[in-house]
Amino acid sequence: MIGDENKFNKEKVLRFLKKYSFAFVAAVLFIVLSITLAVSVSNPQENDKNNNQQEPVDSSAITFYLPLLNATVSKDFSDTKLMYNETLKQWEAHKALDLVTTGNSNVYAALDGTVTNIYENYLEGKVIEIEHANNLKTIYKSLDSTSSLQVGDTVSKGQVIGTAGTSASEAHLGTHLHFEVEEDGKKIDPNGYLELTDK
Repeated sequence: MIGDENKFNKEKVLRFLKKYSFAFVAAVLFIVLSITLAVSVSNPQENDKNNNQQEPVDSSAITFYLPLLNATVSKDFSDTKLMYNETLKQWEAHKALDLVTTGNSNVYAALDGTVTNIYENYLEGKVIEIEHANNLKTIYKSLDSTSSLQVGDTVSKGQVIGTAGTSASEAHLGTHLHFEVEEDGKKIDPNGYLELTDK
């Protein structure tokens, strides 16, 4: 009688295990995976602190050296409001600053960087492009044709890179600098990086 009862209990346990073993294994796997995921999510933050990785730079803390001293803005940046382009006789966005000056016409590097491109054409005149840290690029157009810089040269913030000129087709502006800033390949408002007291 006791042997039959033990046999019945064993069969009952075996039936239970056969019926629910998959659910039990799945529950255990779920718990293990949950713990593993929680550990892997929290550890990278600890590793970042341990590896002394730098926090992203706050771009608002960056201030450019003025590319043209004693200058006034003859045409401001605008990516939404259309402005009339007298040269091309059309309305368009103006994703740059046009700076004119009556004083010193030296053009200065806004930040430390590397010259990545120098070219000249009818519309833009003489152009120098400089890449900087934090995915920034500054572009200087309508420069005088004389400049000793070459592609690959490194420049320092405030270093003379050329002089403002009339090489661009915007003859009505006279001697000026067409100044552009790119961040992550997109043209942005240079005013965010410049301290212009006179516009």
